[in-house]
Amino acid sequence: MIRVMIVDDEPSARDRYSEYVSSSDGPFDVVAACGNAAEALTALRDSHPHILLTDIRMPGKSGLELVSAMRSAGWDGRAVVISGHDEFEYAREALRLGMTDYLLKPVFPN
Repeated sequence: MIRVMIVDDEPSARDRYSEYVSSSDGPFDVVAACGNAAEALTALRDSHPHILLTDIRMPGKSGLELVSAMRSAGWDGRAVVISGHDEFEYAREALRLGMTDYLLKPVFPN
């Protein structure tokens, strides 16, 4: 089973991503759905995700700072940013952190 962590400060987005992953035909299991980076870093110890789906702008640490902190903690999974911001600096930092993809919101049209 592929373990997925979802981090987004918008509860409706977090719920929608969780539902999408859980209902997919793939071998995915949502092991944590967090509202911010601090929650995600705490959940990391118990959930050991293979994949992280994270918003980029959140209160406290950004999604990019979250990935950096997870990498520093030894996490070597795949990370995908889901963002409403198409700023080049964000994308460049995502690449530097070895992120797999940078998706722009809305991920699900309509």
